[in-house]
Amino acid sequence: MKFKPFFAAALSSLALVACLFAIALLAWLFWPHTSAGMHKAMAIKLGKAGNNICDAIRMSNWECEAQGLDPVWPEPGKWTSSNAWFLEMMATGVLDTVSCSSFAGAGLPAAADESELARRGNLWSCLAGVGPLGDDVPFLWTSNLVLEPSDFADPGAETNRSWRAKVDRSRPPRGFVVVVRKGGAMQIVERKHLTAGNFLQGGFVADVSAIEILNPADLPKKTTAKP
Repeated sequence: MKFKPFFAAALSSLALVACLFAIALLAWLFWPHTSAGMHKAMAIKLGKAGNNICDAIRMSNWECEAQGLDPVWPEPGKWTSSNAWFLEMMATGVLDTVSCSSFAGAGLPAAADESELARRGNLWSCLAGVGPLGDDVPFLWTSNLVLEPSDFADPGAETNRSWRAKVDRSRPPRGFVVVVRKGGAMQIVERKHLTAGNFLQGGFVADVSAIEILNPADLPKKTTAKP
């Protein structure tokens, strides 16, 4: 009879250890799904911000067209970075509904003000020379996808060629690429599913010498994406 309390305490401790082990095991099993869900939620938020930027540009272009003025899409050879073009659009009132926080997110801190935005706080790359092109052409994309102008050419038989090696996993958003097309359509693609075809979706550029990719100011000029 004297050993009952001891055995009861031992059994209680074993039950507690087993319970903690089960919780840890479940957390370990479900963590990849939870983490992926969190990153996708951040990617969706980024996509909405990209939509707002593109919609503001499109609205301004409609107003320019009505007044016989030149469109405000970025032109090749005029900008050192996408930051510089965004800042010009903010200064001229084209992006008057957009704040510095619209260019950041998914782990990238926003710039405190326009002066800081000139150097950092922007995760969007954009396509200069997009003005005369169709609405299906990608206009904005998260700069974790590192591209060259030649990537916008018709891939032909290589439509399903994987582009996962073009994604720099050191830059947000982790595991996803967010694309906003000239017409305003937003798309989120997992890195493992990214191909030439599902990025371009028919939005090819016939003359790639007429376009230029504007990357964020803090993106190294020659970046090699991680395989």
